[in-house]
Amino acid sequence: MVDTDASVEREDVNVAGVMPGPENFRLGLPKILYAAVGLGTVTFALYASMMAREVTGEDGGEFITAAWTLGVPHPPGYPLYCLLAGAFSRLPGLTPAAGVALFSALCAAMTVALLAVLAAERFHSITAGVLAASLFAVTPAFWKHALIPEVYTPTALLIVMLWLAVDGFDQTGRRGWLWGIAVITGLGLAMHNTFMLLALPTALFVLYRNHAVVARPGFWAQPWRTYAGCILMALCCWAVWQVYIPIRSLADPPLDWGNPETWSSWWRHIRREQYDFMVTAQPRTWPRIVAQAKLMFSLYLEQGLFPLDLLGFALIWRACRRWAIYLAGCAAVVVIGFTFWQNPEPTREWRLVMGVFPIPAYMAATFCVAALLSRGIREAWRIRMGRTAVVIAMSGYVLALLAARLPDMNRREFTWAKDYGLNILRALPHDAVYVSNSDHGSFSVLYLQAVEGLRPDVTNARVYGYLTPPDTDRLSDFWRRQINPYLPRSKEWPILEQLVLVSDRPWFFEQYPIFSLESSIQVIPWGLLWRALKPGEPVPEENPWAWYRWADFRDRRGDFTADLIACDLLFARAAEILWRCRPETQPGSGEAELWRGRAAKLLDAGLDIYGPNDGAMLNNAGVLCSRFGAYRQALPYFERAKRQLPWSQPVQKNLERCRAILATQE
Repeated sequence: MVDTDASVEREDVNVAGVMPGPENFRLGLPKILYAAVGLGTVTFALYASMMAREVTGEDGGEFITAAWTLGVPHPPGYPLYCLLAGAFSRLPGLTPAAGVALFSALCAAMTVALLAVLAAERFHSITAGVLAASLFAVTPAFWKHALIPEVYTPTALLIVMLWLAVDGFDQTGRRGWLWGIAVITGLGLAMHNTFMLLALPTALFVLYRNHAVVARPGFWAQPWRTYAGCILMALCCWAVWQVYIPIRSLADPPLDWGNPETWSSWWRHIRREQYDFMVTAQPRTWPRIVAQAKLMFSLYLEQGLFPLDLLGFALIWRACRRWAIYLAGCAAVVVIGFTFWQNPEPTREWRLVMGVFPIPAYMAATFCVAALLSRGIREAWRIRMGRTAVVIAMSGYVLALLAARLPDMNRREFTWAKDYGLNILRALPHDAVYVSNSDHGSFSVLYLQAVEGLRPDVTNARVYGYLTPPDTDRLSDFWRRQINPYLPRSKEWPILEQLVLVSDRPWFFEQYPIFSLESSIQVIPWGLLWRALKPGEPVPEENPWAWYRWADFRDRRGDFTADLIACDLLFARAAEILWRCRPETQPGSGEAELWRGRAAKLLDAGLDIYGPNDGAMLNNAGVLCSRFGAYRQALPYFERAKRQLPWSQPVQKNLERCRAILATQE
């Protein structure tokens, strides 16, 4: 066996492939650290001044609640994040929401600082490292998640720590760095599934590096006992945090996703079994795969790294091919892996979801930008004021991106998600049951109830994306047995119908409920929701719109949740109009068409806000019109949706049905 404690003789190759110049020397670590601390401090000040102070959209309300109550969020559970963010949620002088957002900001600033350390040390240029890391700090994908309660900046921090350990092993070959890689990988697995993908290129890099330097290269010359120990160490570092999930689930916290108290339910939770359907839910045709590739490429172009990163990658490839392959491998497995895993549609919602997963790829691209800057700075010393010109040009580019993106990135005093949750709760009567259908609805209400203690009388029957309704003890055994986390949404309606009939509580739905005619349940619009009235129950006279309070409708800052809520408001107004002139009410044909035209204008206004060419939202507009007999208004929406999502079977079926009905009416 090879003595892995012996230092590996480092190749005397400048990774940037530069010519000898005045900066071509090994930098002292203190200088690098001073520069990194300075950059991290400035970055943290920027992020902290702009971070959210209230609950945000997407998973923000869920993660704040998980941190504050030490609960169990959606699969795989994120135990390490819950414990660390939980400490920040209790910081004195801050609300739980602000504390968890501060955790994101701090991890983001540390990531930027350590990225600068890695680049400066590897390419022998503090200036190149600081400038490249500054560019990464203002990339939209990373910057946005540095300001909100999310898991991605702590994950990024662990990734850059992993790369520092890999760099240390590459330079010295000492066993201690392998143990460091193992510990960080284990912690990363407890933070986010990204480390499942990064484990492969990291393991191959270690194997190749050892193979290249041992005295007797070969399969049996590898230190397999050390590798086995490192794997065991990584699994132990992962497992010790996983104990959190069943322990906290047994305590029945307000957020207890999947109730993973047993070994089998814990395994299903960490394996994300609830989301297995995503892999095969949509067809994998070539046009759709091309559309997914275009989606991911457009997200990459938004970051502002192209083409600097490609030029830098070419330099790394020429000078140190193993690092070029490692960086490309990390980027490829993350982008390809999550694209296959999530199987996204080219819609705005999926664009938001997929925008976060390539952050490690953008980090690798930043490393390549540092290589290019290092080469440029070292070559520019031949020209008078050349180095200064390079630094000024790059600094100006970073500042220009900062200035252009600053207004839309600011999340301070941005309350769209909280306002939505408050308005939902304001409009609900005592002891109501709320069946949510969106993250900004479900998680904002969850946060307001579990963290701020508002309206504990209201029950959300679908807080986890699957049914967890009250009053199930009133159902027969047949209906109770059908309630499970894997029940398709289309099969929930018969169960909900039975619950509405047997329950004494008022029921409200974010999505229009589908009940049988035999049930005699009447569904009426209720502001942003729909209310189910039992047979014989009178129609309430209250106007829920009068209870709603919103901030400046125009101040949306390009935020997905804000635009979606604004679109929801206009769609809800249109739905109420369409409901009032539905065919059952037998209005005059001329009057009905006039009102349906007004409803279509509201739908168009909502689409203009959310995205006029978004296939999913166009389909939703068509479904809303056709549900209430406005097939002439529905047809253009379905046709536009078909052009955007030509492979979508639901869109195709909706379009064919609409055309068939219109043909019978002519």
